[in-house]
Amino acid sequence: LYIYATFSKRMKTFTLKLLLIGLLGIINGTSTSAQNYTRQRDWVIAPMYSVGAVIPPSVTLISGTEASKPAWGVSSYQGELVKSDGTVYTRKYRTSLWGFETYYRWKARRSENRWSIGLSAAWQRQVFKLEHPFSFAYKGHDLVSTVWNFNYLRTGLLIRHTWMKDWSGIYAQLGGYYSTLFYMNTANGRDKIEEREGGYLEGGTGYRSRTYNLQKAVPLVVPEIGMLIGENSGIEFSLSYYHPLSNLVQSENTFYRNNQAVGVSRVDISQSVIMLNFKLPIAFV
Repeated sequence: LYIYATFSKRMKTFTLKLLLIGLLGIINGTSTSAQNYTRQRDWVIAPMYSVGAVIPPSVTLISGTEASKPAWGVSSYQGELVKSDGTVYTRKYRTSLWGFETYYRWKARRSENRWSIGLSAAWQRQVFKLEHPFSFAYKGHDLVSTVWNFNYLRTGLLIRHTWMKDWSGIYAQLGGYYSTLFYMNTANGRDKIEEREGGYLEGGTGYRSRTYNLQKAVPLVVPEIGMLIGENSGIEFSLSYYHPLSNLVQSENTFYRNNQAVGVSRVDISQSVIMLNFKLPIAFV
C-alpha cells in the first residue's frame, strides 16, 4: 500500500510538471508570435514635393480650318511673355506642388503589411502651352503660342495599402481631393482666374479669346503607386495621376487673317496631370 501511494504521488507530480511545461511553451510561443506580428499603430506626417507634366487639354474645332494645337511634354516654361499693351516681361512657370500628407497607419493581423487613412493638403501649380496655327506680329513682337498657368489649393482624403518586405515596400493609394482658390501669376502679380475676353489682334490678323464656364471648385480622383525605403520613417517615391471630374474653365478662340475669321475653336482646360512625388514620412509609433 505504501509503495502504491508513493508511486501515485510521484505520477501526480510528474503530470503537474508536464502541464506546467506545456503551459509555459504555449505562453512563450504566443509571446514570440506577438513579437513577430505586433499590431503596431502609428501616426505619420509626410512633407512632400512633386514635379509633373500636364496632360494637354482637348481642342475642338467649331468652324473654319484654323485652330491652336496643345503642346505635348511641357512641364515648365521660362521665357518672355507679351501683355496686351505690348509690354514684355519674363516669367518661369513649373508644374509642381508642395504640401504634406498625414495619416493613421496600422499593421494587418499576422503580417507586416499596413493600411493607412488620412488627409492631404498642397499648393499646386500647372502650366501648358497652346501653339497658334500661324504666327503673327503684334506691337513689334512675333507671337506663336499662348502660355497658360494656374495655381490652386487642393485638400482631401486618402487611403493606402502597403506591402512590406523587410525594411522596404510598395504601396497603392487612392485620393479624393477638392481643388479651389484658383489664380494665375501675371506681370501684375497674382490675379484670380475670371471669365473675360481679350486677345492679340492687329492689322486684321491675330486672335481673340473668351473664357467661360469657370468652376469655383473641382473634385479630383487621384490613384497613386509608389515605393518606400524605411520600416517606419524613411523616404518615398511615387507616381500619381490627377483625374478631374469636370473642366476648370473653357476658352473659345477665334483666329483672324486679313480681317477674316478663319477658325473658331473651343479649348477644355482641365487639371489632368501626372506627378512624380517625393515624400519624407516621419512616424510617431
